[in-house]
Amino acid sequence: MKSDIDIKDEIFQMLKGTELESEVSGELCKTRRPKNSKLEDIVIAVVANEGTERQEAVVNVNVYVEDNIIDGQPEEDTIRCREISNICKSVIKECHINGAWIRPSPPRVFEAQDIPWHIVNNKIKYQFQNY
Repeated sequence: MKSDIDIKDEIFQMLKGTELESEVSGELCKTRRPKNSKLEDIVIAVVANEGTERQEAVVNVNVYVEDNIIDGQPEEDTIRCREISNICKSVIKECHINGAWIRPSPPRVFEAQDIPWHIVNNKIKYQFQNY
């Protein structure tokens, strides 16, 4: 059975060196976003991991995009969010990694809490058959 850490390591390796990693200004992270970061960071999080023989996990790959400040109010940078979403779609594709089946959902964009940023969220279904 693969632990959350094992799964994060595999997704990290899948993203390492890709156009997505090189396009953002910040870091590719397996734990949490660097404190007080003002850069576009990529954060990998396992939000569910269940099953014994057939293991299924849900992994989020979140890319932080700073809001535009318009008339003193933060607003989604739709141009940049669209660019990042398109890169995510080209990089995060259905595939096999180390025996696991990876199936992404289309990227979604939502407002981050407590900071003037939006998150391009990439939800990945991760399935692995334990023998």
